Amino acid sequence: DEDLEISCSDFDEITVINDFYPASAWPVGSPNICTNTTSIIGNSGPAQSTTRWTANNPSITFTNSTNVSTTVQNLPLGQSTITWTITMNGCPSSTNLLLNNFSITTNAGQDITGCSGDANLSAQPLETDQSGTWTANNVNVIFSNSLSPTSSVSNAPIGNSILTWTINANGCTASDYLILSNNSFVISAGSDRTICSTSTSISGSNPLGGTGLWTVQSGNSMLSTPSLPTTNVTNIENGPNTYRWTVTRNGCTQSDDVIITNDRYVAAVLPAADVCTDTVRIEAVAVPVGSGATGVWTTLSGGGVFDNSLSAQTIVRNMAQGPNQFRWTVTKGSCTTFANLLINNNDLDVTVG
Repeated sequence: DEDLEISCSDFDEITVINDFYPASAWPVGSPNICTNTTSIIGNSGPAQSTTRWTANNPSITFTNSTNVSTTVQNLPLGQSTITWTITMNGCPSSTNLLLNNFSITTNAGQDITGCSGDANLSAQPLETDQSGTWTANNVNVIFSNSLSPTSSVSNAPIGNSILTWTINANGCTASDYLILSNNSFVISAGSDRTICSTSTSISGSNPLGGTGLWTVQSGNSMLSTPSLPTTNVTNIENGPNTYRWTVTRNGCTQSDDVIITNDRYVAAVLPAADVCTDTVRIEAVAVPVGSGATGVWTTLSGGGVFDNSLSAQTIVRNMAQGPNQFRWTVTKGSCTTFANLLINNNDLDVTVG
């Protein structure tokens, strides 16, 4: 018999279905953001698959947690993990998306109200990786150190100035502002002037809702209505007299002075006299030393020669018989006063022959 070789085979088939569908996700824009919300996108799965967004922090929410395109909200500061999952027939596929919330907040401090354009600022302090700067809505405002949260500020104009404190870190910016209210104001007591009288009126600027008061700073004058902008002044002394107009408004007080110089020096002489000689001593009230006023004797009628016409006390000679009238004139600037003195020379010329 011949040897027979018999070859046998058999087979069966199996179908393997791979329901793993790779998931991928990405942010709309940079994963580094400056707010607590941003838009994200995941890839689409097969028609029969389900999709879902989840997060590592329960405070994080989604506008639609099953849609491939959604907005993630309430991201805390720092890094958050957002997961996009595609599930097909019980087989999940997930990918993680890392989002960095670098948003910052700041506080410029409380509004400031004062009576000048100067103030000390106190904004939110800077952290290690932050930089900050002060800016103002008025170019005249000066910061002692615009990079410091505790800078001082000066030269703020009257009224309201907006001071903004801006912080920068990790590409993010935050700003806050305060209002610096400078309630100071400018007043005027009027222009200095010279008068030839012991009385005048002075006028200061309108208090505009505030209160005003005149006071005497030098001299012994009398003010008729010191609480009104315009008042009469009497008993004004010779020389400079200083008056101050003070206005209080919105918690602030400003003052200004005006100097009224009385250049009217009263001329006075001794009473009229009867003499029996052509030579006599005459006398007037002397001009105060250092006043700048001058005096001079002149002859109005009769006759006479003065030893020193510029001296209040002098000798007059060669008077005519009968009445002789002399004048003492005091001058300071544009102011002039005079007084007359009558001397009757009763001397008789007797001729024997």
